[in-house]
Amino acid sequence: MFMDNLLEAQLYIRSHGATAGEMMSTQVITVSPGETAFNVARLMEEHRIRRLLVVENGDVVGIVSRSDLIRALVMAQPSATDDQSDEGIRQAVMEAMQREAWADTAYTAVNVRDGTVEFHGFRRSTMESQALRVLAQNIPGVRHIEDNTRSLPGYFAG
Repeated sequence: MFMDNLLEAQLYIRSHGATAGEMMSTQVITVSPGETAFNVARLMEEHRIRRLLVVENGDVVGIVSRSDLIRALVMAQPSATDDQSDEGIRQAVMEAMQREAWADTAYTAVNVRDGTVEFHGFRRSTMESQALRVLAQNIPGVRHIEDNTRSLPGYFAG
């Protein structure tokens, strides 16, 4: 009973406090950028929190919220009609790339082998590489991603 009252009092202070010190959590839970959505959800539930700091090499590089997690989980749900063959995955990656203005299918080839998406060719920036990785991660059936692209030679860059 005493511990329940303490928790309730702490929650009241955090929800009604007027200063950052009163509203903040004192136990900071962090994850690495490579943490899975499943583990992020488990930590949020276990610690009754709505956000996690993302830390790499001791530096805060971002925050993941419950709404971010829900969005990622909804996007990752395969439908019953998804073709998860290598050719089906390759087609889905190509179609997703064609919908994105930043993805250049003229300079980037996509191969899929045993659920591993391989990007070959050229990219304009490292941000494009990161975006391709995220794009592929959201395709049902993708098990791994290999980025074998290189920087686009300067005379081709836009």
